[in-house]
Amino acid sequence: MPVIQDTTLWLIVIWFVVISIVAAVMTVRDKRAARSKSRRISEGALFAVALAGGAAIMFVTMGLIRHKTKHMRFMLVLPVMLLLQAVFFYWFNTYTLRTTWLEIEDRRIRNEITIVQLTDLHGASFGRDNARLLSRIARINPDVVLITGDMWTRGADDDGVETAVRLLNDLGEKYPLYVTDGGHDGYISVLIETNRINATFLNYETAELTIGDTAIAIHGVPEKYYRESAAFDLSHHLELDRSVYNVLIAHEARFQEFRELGADLSLVGHTHGGIVRLPLIGTVYHRSGWFIELREMRDMYGFFEDEPGGAKLFISAGLGLHPEPVRLFNRPEVVAIRLKPPR
Repeated sequence: MPVIQDTTLWLIVIWFVVISIVAAVMTVRDKRAARSKSRRISEGALFAVALAGGAAIMFVTMGLIRHKTKHMRFMLVLPVMLLLQAVFFYWFNTYTLRTTWLEIEDRRIRNEITIVQLTDLHGASFGRDNARLLSRIARINPDVVLITGDMWTRGADDDGVETAVRLLNDLGEKYPLYVTDGGHDGYISVLIETNRINATFLNYETAELTIGDTAIAIHGVPEKYYRESAAFDLSHHLELDRSVYNVLIAHEARFQEFRELGADLSLVGHTHGGIVRLPLIGTVYHRSGWFIELREMRDMYGFFEDEPGGAKLFISAGLGLHPEPVRLFNRPEVVAIRLKPPR
């Protein structure tokens, strides 16, 4: 099952790696040219490569080989460029959107169905009135939008709540919108019940949809489920029809319970994707601790499948910032799922 990852971020990372290598090579060659009194590399060329992303490595290399360390233009300008590039990288990782596509084939799907999952907004806004987020969703053109909790932050000011409510109403006017809550936005059900939000809240409830020639079921598990006793049996509250494709929305991953219930695809959030991630390592820092995925073998982000063709889980990185105001290799995420008939 293909999962289309964040290619834009990786292209930027590859660019920075390549330009850093170029910067280091140019700096060393210019040092050697200075010693041999041969043709030098122009300062303009060095500054151009530094500006293009090589400032950090060029500055470090100059310090290591003691080249141009007495040229104040380089010693002052390179740190400024480095600071600007660091600010850009922080902004790009923390405030720009990505779309992660999942494609799932199943014999019960008769025609293509597109689902968008949003989670953990925490009152964030991407453009005025979330215009960038709404535009991205419009380009996906979903048949249904699913919300998996924490659309605002408990105890924060009212602006975040109003931002989330406005976004949900904008979505509810255009798409079928189904919601479950998280630990922060527990009273979202009240706002929906009093018609302040144009959506359907699934409180251990099922929405049966027919899209084209395909019937699917959306099941909602509310946040209070995670506070129930160990004896609580989810199957007493939700009954799944195995003849249709079953999508379950909840805030936190309980893959074993959701799988045993009969969910074909479970969509959750909560972890923020691990907040700070590194390639091959996974989560470096999360509010729960350091190197969670390595130390505790705890899944913080991504697609999981118990066996080929079996039950599936996707843990989204979400959109907002809480409590740490930073993301790294973990941009705010819109999840788009394309359900397809088998080839």
